[in-house]
Order: sequence, then structure tokens, then C-alpha cells
Amino acid sequence: MQIVQVSTSDVGGGAERVAADLHGEYLARGHQPRLFVGAASGSDGAAEIGRYAKGPLWKARLTRAIARPLRLQDFYKPGVAGVRYDAAWSDASIIHLHNLHDRYLSLIDLPRMIGSRPAVWTLHDMWAVTGHCSYTLGCQRWRTGCGHCTGLEIYPPMHRDGSAQMWHFKRLLYRVIRPYVVVPSAWLQNVVRQALGDRYPCSLIYNGVDLSVYHPADRSAARRRWGLRPSEVVVLFAAQHASKNPFKGYDLLKRALLEVAGSPSTRLMVVGDLDSQDRSWARHDARCVGYLADPREMADCYRAADVFVHPTRADNCPLTIIEAMACGTAAVSFETGGIGELIRHGRTGWLVAPGDVSGLARGLNRLLADEHLRRQMGRQAARDARARFDLKRQADEYLSLYEQLVKERVSRGWSCWAGAAARHLGSCL
Repeated sequence: MQIVQVSTSDVGGGAERVAADLHGEYLARGHQPRLFVGAASGSDGAAEIGRYAKGPLWKARLTRAIARPLRLQDFYKPGVAGVRYDAAWSDASIIHLHNLHDRYLSLIDLPRMIGSRPAVWTLHDMWAVTGHCSYTLGCQRWRTGCGHCTGLEIYPPMHRDGSAQMWHFKRLLYRVIRPYVVVPSAWLQNVVRQALGDRYPCSLIYNGVDLSVYHPADRSAARRRWGLRPSEVVVLFAAQHASKNPFKGYDLLKRALLEVAGSPSTRLMVVGDLDSQDRSWARHDARCVGYLADPREMADCYRAADVFVHPTRADNCPLTIIEAMACGTAAVSFETGGIGELIRHGRTGWLVAPGDVSGLARGLNRLLADEHLRRQMGRQAARDARARFDLKRQADEYLSLYEQLVKERVSRGWSCWAGAAARHLGSCL
């Protein structure tokens, strides 16, 4: 099958990795996938949509002049629709959209880009049903049309309040392209149904990870790799741009660690950025290993840890929790978004009410003090991940959906052609 996926990048956060992992799995199975992205790293043959972004200057200026007073976000990018002339795009059986925000796509050109082919749209956050933000952080205006936005700085930021206009524009976009919506959590499925009703199909397909990479292995060897002593009790925190992204809860973790029992054997390990000068870390020996692009290095971080902590304010179906579980490491997290669907409280990890910093500290203290409990949870977490969060299972479900939609399109196309032919024949008699 010839499959086109559209994503922000071929590397980066969870949404980008989902698209890239599916691309790799489709290649391994002998399909003909192509990944079109806003920013390409140069690996795996991903194509940058921006290279098609050429068009007459007058058209760009005219569209900006129209979009600016309307305050529409990601409305138009000159020439992006030219990607439809790429052979891989034009020959595709299906178009699979992922995150569309981040100023790399031309939303008004999506109908032309998709054409008559079926489109799947996987939602990795709330952006598709809000006026501009990827997570609302408690605001309920998305239910009734947004407008008068008090969170314009929330990613993706909006410099002038056009949230009401974008809310209505997105509803119009749904009606025009009629995508088959997929979500990776029942939480987001419920959000979509509240926002759009039953007018559009919305299926649940959980994210998956490569279990040939993320699996339990020799903990001692993993610790030697990172220079950790066998006697240390290691808490792992992993987040891209954690100190700059309010969703990640970096500040909440720092507050929780002030209530975590400190000891010479407790070590905090951070994948991502870390403010090493912050006194909040003073009670714990903290080490930052930076950003890890190699999944095998990341898997060894999970194996080396005793507990994985995820203090997020807003999330959907985070790959980091699934990866930690697959490697046999129990997670402590706020029960935010779809996280309660991943962790079984008291069995595969520890869940805390959203924003309860003291509860997060109590969960960490509970697991750090009981080696038997955290090992037992880790073993059950690995079993759960094998049963529920395999990348191969995820790819199977998407491919089955693609085939169903392509067959329905062919059937509808034949019915429309037959009906038109019959009407034409009748008019001739």
C-alpha cells in the first residue's frame, strides 16, 4: 500500500516519533510509505513540505492581508499545496495526518492536497478542537466557541486573539475534508465527541513502542553504562525542553522533591534539560544526560532507574510512560489526560490526582522505600506493555483501517459512477 503521512518532524517529541515509528514499521513490512514533514533531520527519507512552498509573492501578500484581520493561525503558506504533484503524494492510496500545527502547513490548502482520497487524522493533543492551544489547562471555552482567550501564550502561541475565528475555521475544515479521526486515548476520544458530536467517526488506537528495543534487560549493565552505583536508588525524569514547556511539570517536580526523603543513595537522573544551579535539587544528587536521540540509550536509562516520574500538567498517551513500563520500570505520575489508561494504580505504577504535589512526593517515597513493591510493579508493567502497547499491534490496527477506508472509497466511487451513468442513460431514452 502507498501511504503518505504528514507530521511536524521526523524526530522530536512523542507525536513526531509515533509517525516516524509507523513509517519504519510500514517500510519493514514491504509497503510504500512516505513521510512528509515540516522539518526533516535527513534520515529515513523524510521529505520537507517546505521545499514545495513556492508561489507568487503577490499571492502570499494578499493571503496574509486577508488572514491577519481574521486572526487565523497556520491559515496559508504559499505553494505548500504543490506537494500534491510529488509522485509519492499523488500515487498515495491514503493520507495520514498527524500534528498540523507549528506553522509548516497551509490549512486552507488541505482539501486540494488530500483530493478525493480517504484521510486519517490522528490527534495527539487537543489542538484540533480548540481555538489555538494544544491543551486548555482547565479552560472550558473550547466547548462553546473559544474567544476572549486568556491563554494566548499557551503553545502554539497566538499573538492576537483569533481563537474564536480559528475554532469556527477548524469546524469548517472538518466538514470539507471529512477525516477519519483516530485518538490514542479514551480521554481524548471523549473530548472529540464532546466537541464534534457523532458527525465524524473517531476510533481509539493506543500508541505502541518497539518491544525489540524497549524490554527488560540487565539492570546492572545499564547502570554501568551511565556510571551509576548498584546501591543507588535512581529516579528518572525525561522531557524535551522541560524547563520551558509548562505542560511538562518541571516546576511541580522540583516542589515535590523537596518533600521526598533525601539520602546519600538517592540519585535523580534527567533526560533533557536541567537547571543544575537550582537549589530545589540540593537534597538529591542530580545528573543530566541531555537529549538522547538513540532509542537504545533511552532504553538503558529506563532500565537503570528504579522509578520513572512523570509530573505532567497535560498529556494524552505519553510514549515515555509506555517505554518505562516496557523496560520494567514502575512510573509515578499525575492522572492527567489518558495516563490513567496506561498505568494501573498500585499494580504497574502509582497515580496521583492532577497537580497534587504532596501526593506525587508520597508516591515517590512509597516506591523508593520498598524495593520489593517497585520490582513487582515493574514486572507487571512490562507484561502489560507487551500485551497492550506493541508497535506491531498499533501498525496492524492502522493498516486495517487504511484498507477499510480505501475499499469504502472504491465502493462509493463505483456507486457514484453507476448512478451518474444511469441518470445519463435515462436522459437519452
